[in-house]
Amino acid sequence: MPRIKINNLSQVNCLKGSPIQASPGSQAGFTLLEVLVAAALMALMLVALLELLAAGLRTREAAQRRTQALMVAEKLCHDHYSRPDFLKAGIFQGREGPYAFRVTVEPQFQVAAEGLKSQVTCYSIKVAVSWQELGRSKSLEIQTVRTAARKKS
Repeated sequence: MPRIKINNLSQVNCLKGSPIQASPGSQAGFTLLEVLVAAALMALMLVALLELLAAGLRTREAAQRRTQALMVAEKLCHDHYSRPDFLKAGIFQGREGPYAFRVTVEPQFQVAAEGLKSQVTCYSIKVAVSWQELGRSKSLEIQTVRTAARKKS
């Protein structure tokens, strides 16, 4: 395709189907109003993007706190109450870092194992963990069942 050399904008009008209508004295560029509207639109999009980013960070922090609270609850269930000597009925409370916990141990039923001369007790263990998040109290609870065999006296 041959190149066409244009010396001034008035020659553009002679091109077939050209939508550009320029006069010899016109100048190309944006008006101040167009620049201000474009800047305002970009600022609005930036604010919306920053809000989305902040909401994502808050969600990530909340999920991290909940995961840590769940780890505290699981640690209490598995490390402490999986041993038969710790299985005693009652309510036990304490703190682990920013998390407060409440452990409820209740015997559910007992079965005598006559051949072994021992008694097997089934315990229900509930662990409730609570913490503060953005000025609100949050909590979660897990429940499990453990058995313990004790020699009959």
